Amino acid sequence: MFIMAAMLTDGAAAAAPDVEALERDLALELRLLSPAVISNWKSIEVEISIVNRSKDTAYHVVLPGDGSWADWREPYIYYTAERQLAPNGDWVDLPRRGMLRCGLYDADWRDEVVFLAPGESAGFHSIEPRVFISTSAAGTYRLRAHYEYKARPALRSFMDRTPLPEDEAFGMLRGYPPIRLVSNTVEFRVQSPLRLIVTPKRDLIEGQPARFSDLVDIALRNDGDQPIEIASTGRPALQHGKHWPSLRILSNQRRLSIDKPTPTHDRGESFLINPGESISLVGDSPAASGHDAVLLYDSELNRSITVPVFMLFRQPGWRYEIPSEPIELVVRPGEPPS
Repeated sequence: MFIMAAMLTDGAAAAAPDVEALERDLALELRLLSPAVISNWKSIEVEISIVNRSKDTAYHVVLPGDGSWADWREPYIYYTAERQLAPNGDWVDLPRRGMLRCGLYDADWRDEVVFLAPGESAGFHSIEPRVFISTSAAGTYRLRAHYEYKARPALRSFMDRTPLPEDEAFGMLRGYPPIRLVSNTVEFRVQSPLRLIVTPKRDLIEGQPARFSDLVDIALRNDGDQPIEIASTGRPALQHGKHWPSLRILSNQRRLSIDKPTPTHDRGESFLINPGESISLVGDSPAASGHDAVLLYDSELNRSITVPVFMLFRQPGWRYEIPSEPIELVVRPGEPPS
């Protein structure tokens, strides 16, 4: 985002400001663009800007760019969040997770320094908070944005990470101290009206392929208070590892192979799941695609074991999948040869 070389309002350069002046005059503003109540498959849309609250002093500030959210360059931008616990109403901090991305970034941030006159503000690109913080569970959340200028020199490039010479490395921010800015708090509520329910029907026999729909029932239940439209642009398919409208089957058991089916392109009429209703996602249900995954446990067993399996469900237009609770799929030894 920005740190700053203080300027007189007529544009003449002044001495570099100190930390107290910078953190007093500059404010980080966070605005929630999404509704205050958000379904757990939707993005949390926010807007972040830096504001110069001074009445008589202008500043240069560096806006975030490619690499800022990963703390690879100036400035470092991140979120923190809290979730409210029921029934006592206490707030607990949520853990932050790292960002998965390629290693290419803009190591020379000097061209992203901007001038803020008194009362001016500058917005910048913000990344969806759920990339860094899990807010998928139903509940009430509070979110803040943070800006840290660490006074790290610009580098020649992301490949040649040699700092530029001291007299060039900071551009208009040469000599300015590290600062931290914390935004206002925005509050929102996440609801999870749809519940994916997976119920085992029979055991898997080791060495024998089986259709997943023969092993489990899969149902989608509307626990909310409003009807929800499903399959408006296509029917869900049992798949593995893909992100189009689908059901996905996941397990950490390496010996369990999941043979994904050919994706379906069938067009199904949209339908509503009313509050309190459930609909099957396999078999003859209008939500079922007719395609099915095949599971195989390819290892000899001398006793029955359980394998953890869970499902993820996505519809067209959803940013995120909704998960089922894990189930324990029983795998039994096959019949010995006669």
